[in-house]
Amino acid sequence: PALVHLHKHEDGFVRTHSALALARMPASPPAEVQTVVDGLKSTDPGLRSFAAAVLSEMGPQAGDALSTLAESLNDRDGYVRLHAAEVLIRYDRWSYQALDALLGGLKDKDENIRWLATYSLAELAPESQETVDALLKATHDPVIKVKVGAVYALGEIGPFAKSACTELRKLADTATSQELQSAILYALQQIEQ
Repeated sequence: PALVHLHKHEDGFVRTHSALALARMPASPPAEVQTVVDGLKSTDPGLRSFAAAVLSEMGPQAGDALSTLAESLNDRDGYVRLHAAEVLIRYDRWSYQALDALLGGLKDKDENIRWLATYSLAELAPESQETVDALLKATHDPVIKVKVGAVYALGEIGPFAKSACTELRKLADTATSQELQSAILYALQQIEQ
């Protein structure tokens, strides 16, 4: 009951948190989905990003909100685009657009968006040559955490990323970072298994 009253709180983060809590309860009221949709339409990019993440937690309860979330694939904020893509890639209707947004994240000017995009791709491990090619390009990023993330993601894709092995071996010959060398070893083991 107290959570229901928080749907009317003046702070959008409080409203969205209460929607998440209600969504985790059995037989929760449908109003929480609308609260999260309202969060997606906020002028605050942090709230839009959080609302997208909450929709991923809601799963099938998100229902009609997914159409609104799909609009977030074109949000001007990279974090919002990433969160929306992470949710929508699981649905056939939006999977191509979502993958495109994740691959676009690998080229974002913000190094943290590029790094997070590598880890999203690692978690999702889409078997597409377009993904392998984009991750291979990201192994040449000037930021080490992005390189490591891209290599790790190639490993998570596994045998489908076999075309990356030659490039990974070349990268291993020049890698000075222990973290990058470890990621390359892991990736090659996963790909060549």
